[in-house]
Amino acid sequence: MLLNSMNVWIAGNAALVLARVTIEGIGCHLILTHNKHHEILNQLLTALDINDANRSTNLAFTIARLIEEEDGKKILINNCEQNHFFEILLKMLEINPDKSINKNACYALSCLCTSQYGYQLCIQSKILFYQILVAIEKILLSYDHETVWFALMSLTSIAKYDGANEYLCYSKNLLKIIKLLQEKWIDFKDIQDESKLLWFMLHKHIKPNQPRIDSIRNTSVHISWDSYMNSSNEQDIQYCILLDDVPIKITRKTNYLLNDLKSNALYNVKIQYRTTHGESMPSDATIFQTDDELIPSIINLHVVRTAMTAVRIAWESLDISTCHSFKGYQTYIDDIEYEFTTQCGITIGSLAIDTIYNISVCIVTMKGKGPCSSINVKTDSAGDCLPAPPTFPVIGRRELHIKWQAPEVISGRFSRYELICNGRCIYSGTEQEYHATMLKSNTEYTIAVVLITNDGRFRSRTVKTRTLKDEFHNSPRHSLYEPPTQSQLKLKRIDTFHVRKTSSNQNNQIPTTRFPKDSSYKQTLPVIFQNSKSRPSRNVHRSKTELYSQQITVPIIIPSLNINRPLQINHLTQSKSVERLLPHLPRSLQRIS
Repeated sequence: MLLNSMNVWIAGNAALVLARVTIEGIGCHLILTHNKHHEILNQLLTALDINDANRSTNLAFTIARLIEEEDGKKILINNCEQNHFFEILLKMLEINPDKSINKNACYALSCLCTSQYGYQLCIQSKILFYQILVAIEKILLSYDHETVWFALMSLTSIAKYDGANEYLCYSKNLLKIIKLLQEKWIDFKDIQDESKLLWFMLHKHIKPNQPRIDSIRNTSVHISWDSYMNSSNEQDIQYCILLDDVPIKITRKTNYLLNDLKSNALYNVKIQYRTTHGESMPSDATIFQTDDELIPSIINLHVVRTAMTAVRIAWESLDISTCHSFKGYQTYIDDIEYEFTTQCGITIGSLAIDTIYNISVCIVTMKGKGPCSSINVKTDSAGDCLPAPPTFPVIGRRELHIKWQAPEVISGRFSRYELICNGRCIYSGTEQEYHATMLKSNTEYTIAVVLITNDGRFRSRTVKTRTLKDEFHNSPRHSLYEPPTQSQLKLKRIDTFHVRKTSSNQNNQIPTTRFPKDSSYKQTLPVIFQNSKSRPSRNVHRSKTELYSQQITVPIIIPSLNINRPLQINHLTQSKSVERLLPHLPRSLQRIS
């Protein structure tokens, strides 16, 4: 065949033709099904002369293409010696310094390991396989970018099979080399991705170390574990925590606190690595047992209110999730059992006035009683329950503004206040101030405040005060809270009559105008003459003297224009209406006016 020609140029071109034929699948099929395929395949292996780099490179590519399919692997191995094939492959990887031969040799190995059958062929020749892997590790240290990538690709093709990490990590240098590649080729994404994939696949079949138990309590356990084999990027790594083979948490940290566990119970916990390429095998289980249940103590024991003979105490509710066998609370008074309750508060009665008591409370469970929490409480004295005396911020002639303060301690349940003025209740309510009006000026009042609770009535000290003197008093008025006497009513009627009489006398002294007895004047001022007939003046002496010889005083009444106000009568001496009447009067009357 031309592959074995003594002419190097002819042998090289023949190898190139075969490489181009196998680029397509149909070309591979023609060679593998040729009636002389046995001779052709053996000639390919024999012609892999390491002294001719071009011919060896093209023949390595041709073999890689032929064994990429499953049938090609079987035909090649059946027609050629298996160890002979791996020996030729090792020579191309280990001895030849040409990088192109290294790349095609790595490509041929990756094509062989595309199936389980090819991988089994590798591990059957275990010694040669170890030597091939060591040779690939040396190629990874090359300075050629493509050669490094082909070497990584061949290793990832092997690492996907179970148990492959045993062979890949045989030299114990591969992990260090991968770390070195990630730092060296940091700007080349293809090498970074392939190295991360290989890193994960190596650890995928390596169990993580067992998680460690840092602390154990009755309902919680703190665990920690080792990181993911010094990964270059911790953001790509996640840790899955499995409690009794059930995933409960995924975190990027290397420690975690397991909560909500049952007391005195057995658990097992595992750790599993997770990356963007997949997840590792779970670690071996770490078995632990939680502690016995601890009965918690009472939290925030405090006094709600106190009275003379009773006190009310309360505390925070217990979290049932932390105490599964909870029954209730036991209270003590001076270390003597008082009462059992399931509520978060209790009222203790039948106590002595102004006495200090030590009250304790503890939690009771099915396993017993917990620690006690204590508090000292003092009952109220009788003086503490009295409201303060009232004060008077505003004192007027007929009003008082009254304020008072609540007592320091209210005995019992508060109901209302009552304000007592001169023995009479003038206010009842919950406010602490009141404005009293309609009082009598320059009068002394006695005022007290009464606090009413379910324990009884508590009266403050009585305070006396006096309203201001009324300097502008015209008519007496009785107080809103004092009924008027008979003398006051009589005095009021006399004063009213005196006022009316004085007003009538003043009206008689107003200058008037006299009119002669004539019908024309009646037509001019009909209202005046009608009023004079119907309502004669009390100060005019009635007689039958003629109107011409008798001077009559007639008041001029002008009604007000405001219909909404009571009728007002104005007595005018020289009004405009009188001036219009003067020309019609006799001269004697005009002179008089």
